[in-house]
Amino acid sequence: LLNFIKQDRDLSRITLDAQDVLAHLVQMAFKYLVHCLQSELNNYMPAFLDDPEENSLQRPKIDDVLHTLTGAMSLLRRCRVNAALTIQLFSQL
Repeated sequence: LLNFIKQDRDLSRITLDAQDVLAHLVQMAFKYLVHCLQSELNNYMPAFLDDPEENSLQRPKIDDVLHTLTGAMSLLRRCRVNAALTIQLFSQL
C-alpha cells in the first residue's frame, strides 16, 4: 500500500503525512513480528545446548525450533509476503 501511494503522482503529493504514519506503522509491525518470533524461539534455544541422549519430555527439542521456523515460513508464504521482507525477517532471528 505504501509503495502504491508513493508511486502514484497525484496521491503521493497529498498524502505525505499519511505516508510517514504508514511507514512508521509498517516498521513497528515488523519490529513486533521479530520480537514475537524471537520470544518464541528463546523458549526453545536451550535445546541446542542440551545433550540429545538425555530424553526428557519437559525440555524443548531441536524439533521445536525447526517447527517454529517452518511455521513462520509457511505463514509468510501463505500470505504471499515479499521474499526480500522474508529474508530480512529471518536475518533478524
